[in-house]
Amino acid sequence: MATKNNITNDSLISKPFSSVYADGWDRIYLKKPQEWLDIIHGDSLKMLDPDGFRDNDGVTWETPMTKKEFEKRFQHCTIIGILNIK
Repeated sequence: MATKNNITNDSLISKPFSSVYADGWDRIYLKKPQEWLDIIHGDSLKMLDPDGFRDNDGVTWETPMTKKEFEKRFQHCTIIGILNIK
């Protein structure tokens, strides 16, 4: 049974995903680890050793990934906090 518009009673038809949709999704949700680090922590943390990106699974510090994947790998990295005293 097709979904219908409650007001006009027209059938609602979804279009298949396009390459524009896929490119937009990637642009929004996939970022390189350094971009996630900057977005989440700004300049308050500095990466000393990206240990979480050495699993020999083809993912490196340059591989675009979701925020969830970044946070999972980030737990295993060596970082230092930066104090911004003015």
